[in-house]
Amino acid sequence: MIGAGIYLYPPITSGGDSLLICTNRESISEKGDALALFSVSPDGAVRPAETPFYWGVGRHIRGLGGNGRFVVAAGRDEGGVVVLERTGDGSVLTEVARIDIPGVVVPLWMD
Repeated sequence: MIGAGIYLYPPITSGGDSLLICTNRESISEKGDALALFSVSPDGAVRPAETPFYWGVGRHIRGLGGNGRFVVAAGRDEGGVVVLERTGDGSVLTEVARIDIPGVVVPLWMD
């Protein structure tokens, strides 16, 4: 495996925690690559999120995007593009949409 990206999303509620997402590439897991999720408190303390991993985005995860409440990720080699909504305290990701677009390199979120 190799590291891929580190992304910090703002809190979804006033005074809430930010969400730090780290991605990998080339996992040998049959579930594909993973998003590792961490909560970052307003004072900077980092701890694993309520659900610390999100599997099933695809293989060879490419850039993440989003607007704070939503996270979009793409699996370049398989998995297409996935839109995830931050729920609960903002550290839980729930899939809300998926489209099979092969070879995505950089998803771009536009409001």
